[in-house]
Parts: sequence; structure tokens; C-alpha cells
Amino acid sequence: MQGASCLSAAYELALNLALQLRRRGLASRVPITFVTPEPHLGHLGMGDLPGLRAWLERAFERLDIAVRTNRGVASFTPASVLLE
Repeated sequence: MQGASCLSAAYELALNLALQLRRRGLASRVPITFVTPEPHLGHLGMGDLPGLRAWLERAFERLDIAVRTNRGVASFTPASVLLE
């Protein structure tokens, strides 16, 4: 989320969640969308780290994690998240 001081933790959560859902046979029933204020995957507030962006894009695609970059969260409801 915008303003977060440790963006890498969000990646760890998304990847671990996707792997656990796969192991339990639930991945097709629980879609994951990764929302980040970064301009692209792997930016981490530092710019471009060699190979990280491509690796993350492949991993997220392989695990069927949808990605929304350059987005902030405007509000939450019990059933949804409204993006800016």
C-alpha cells in the first residue's frame, strides 16, 4: 500500500499465499491480485535491480497472480477494495 516502508513483505506474502493455495488445491477458487504503488514489479522504492523485475513477472504469471502497478488504495468495503 502507498506509504509502506517495507514493500518486500508484500511480495513474500503474495508468493507464499499462492504456493500454499496451490498445495491445498484451492488456487483456482481463490484469486490473488497484487496491488502496488510501484511503477513496476520489483521496484521496491529503489529503481531497477538487475533481473528482479523479469523474475517477478514470470513468477507472478506462473502462479496466476494478477498485478496492478502504480495504484493506491482509496478505500475498503467488506467485499472489495477501491483503487485510486
